[in-house]
Amino acid sequence: MNGNRMAVLVVATLAVGLAARAQPTHPWEVVEITLEASGEHTNAYVQGLPDRSAPLAQVAFTGTSGAARDMRYTLAAFWDGGKTWKTRFAPPAPGEWSWSSASKDPGLAAVTGKIQVAEWTEAEKQVSEYPAPFCGAIPGDLYVLYVRYGGRLKVDLWPSQATDRFEYTWFDLEQGKERTRGNVNGGAAAEFHTPEDYPGNLLFKDWLLHIRRAER
Repeated sequence: MNGNRMAVLVVATLAVGLAARAQPTHPWEVVEITLEASGEHTNAYVQGLPDRSAPLAQVAFTGTSGAARDMRYTLAAFWDGGKTWKTRFAPPAPGEWSWSSASKDPGLAAVTGKIQVAEWTEAEKQVSEYPAPFCGAIPGDLYVLYVRYGGRLKVDLWPSQATDRFEYTWFDLEQGKERTRGNVNGGAAAEFHTPEDYPGNLLFKDWLLHIRRAER
């Protein structure tokens, strides 16, 4: 790979990564809330989720706008070591969500925040069966996907034809180099798998998948 091509790929990767971080949460993506207790608890697991009684800390989520309006959910917080407590919430609808905590522990009580949840874009909908689909696309011609941690995914190559051929390349972002190449037919969803993945490789690597329609 020449230096100019590598430079372009680095810039593209950074752009995709920054865009992913700048984007709001989408429906059903997990949001983690972190709280800090005022003191350490001697038996945090039992105190956090006691049998047949209220948890030590709870977080209430309320939809305040959009499709989320008037939706309400309350989740228990769990101990994550030391004074750290967490809860995880996957908002089921787009819109603004507000959250607030309640607890007998002063540090875990009355903590508030907001979550902005945006509907998936058409480009993001091109990617399926993957928990964090970050995709830039000219549908039917070009796709660039940031694949966090690796895994399997499907990319809908419509509106191309079944006779169209697409060339794809996997780039290892940790090592900064091209790994594998291949070809697939268009006209439908194509399945891709990162060159390395857990449990075969215990490292959580990030990958870039570049797909483009071959010249006729």
